[in-house]
Amino acid sequence: RDLHKEYRRQRQMCIRDRYSATQGQRFLPVHTDEGQWSLTLALNDLDEYDGGGTLFESEKLIIRPNIGELVMFRSSTLHAGAPVTRGTRYIIAAFLFVTDE
Repeated sequence: RDLHKEYRRQRQMCIRDRYSATQGQRFLPVHTDEGQWSLTLALNDLDEYDGGGTLFESEKLIIRPNIGELVMFRSSTLHAGAPVTRGTRYIIAAFLFVTDE
């Protein structure tokens, strides 16, 4: 079985490279993700940008992991990407699918 082909077919991972205060995307509105688990891996230091983070509205909580740290949660949880107000936040967002195979 060609695992690479299977990986591409299922689109098990989505990488989003940046949220910027001045260019392109600053935030994501409240939403849920596909899959069973979602994670966001921080790729830069907190002092390189202001704002940002994963917002969990129902808990009134924003989690801002530092470089190398991640946030993991059930994909069905309502969440948002808080607006970046200065600098650029670099992340990897991954959506994990659990199968019986």
